[in-house]
Amino acid sequence: NACIVEDESGYIPFRIKIVEIYIKEGLKSEAAKEFINIARIFEEKGDPEKSIEHYQKALDIQPAYKEAILGINYVLEKSGDLQRAIEHIKGASKLLPQDSDIHIRFAEIHIQAGMLDEAKKCIKKITEIEPANMKAVRLLGEIYIKEGHKEKAWMKYLPVLDEMLLDMENDDAVKLLESFKDIDKFETGKRLVTLHRQNGENLKVVHELVSLGDLYSTKDMQKEALDCYKEALLINSDDNSIKAKVIELEKKALMEHVSTTGEKTVDGD
Repeated sequence: NACIVEDESGYIPFRIKIVEIYIKEGLKSEAAKEFINIARIFEEKGDPEKSIEHYQKALDIQPAYKEAILGINYVLEKSGDLQRAIEHIKGASKLLPQDSDIHIRFAEIHIQAGMLDEAKKCIKKITEIEPANMKAVRLLGEIYIKEGHKEKAWMKYLPVLDEMLLDMENDDAVKLLESFKDIDKFETGKRLVTLHRQNGENLKVVHELVSLGDLYSTKDMQKEALDCYKEALLINSDDNSIKAKVIELEKKALMEHVSTTGEKTVDGD
C-alpha cells in the first residue's frame, strides 16, 4: 500500500489490471469509474492527451457518463483548446439536453471565449429546467458585469444573495460585496458586518457599522443609526468619534421624547 501512495504512476498499471477484472466480470459502471480515476491521475501529472484518452474509455463503456464528459472538457480548456472544448460541450448538450450541469459548463466555456450571447441562450435553457439554479444566476450576473450592466447584475443577485454568499469562500464573498458597494451600500454593508465578524476582523466590523450608522442617519432612521454606533462602541470603546455620534443621537432622541410628551400634556389639558 505504501508504494501505491508513493508512486502514482506505478499505480496506473495496477488500476488498469483492476479495470480488466471489472470488464471481465461485467461490472461496467465500476470499470468506467476506474477509468475516470486513471484519467485524473494523468491530468494531475500534466498529461492531457492520456487523460482525455482514459476519460474517453469511460465513455466507451457508458456514453452518457457526465463526469467523464466534464472531465474531458476541463482538460481541453486547461490545455488552451477553447474551440475544441466548445465543440465538445455542444455535442454533450445534445446528448444530455436536460442536464443543467452540462448547460452550466456550456455557458462557462462560452463566457471564457467572450461569446456572451451564446452563454445567455444557454443560461435561459438552464433556468427553464431549474429556475432556482444558483450557478446560472451567478453566471448571468457575470455576463451583465462584462457587458457593463452592473446594476442589472446586482438586481439578479439580490434575491439569492445570502445563498450565493454561503456557497462562496469568505474572502470571495467579501470581494463580491465590496464590488457592489457603490450600488447598494445598505445591503452590502449589513452583510459585510457579518462576514468580517466571522473572520474576526474587528476593525473592519467597526468601520462597516459606523458607515451603516452614517447612512441610517442621513435617511433620518435615528434608532437604527444609534444601534449601529452602539454596536461599534462595544467593540471599540475608546473611539471618541463614535462616542460623540452616540451622545448626539441620544440627545436628539431625548429632546424628541420631551417634545412629544410635552405635546401630549398640552393635548391632555
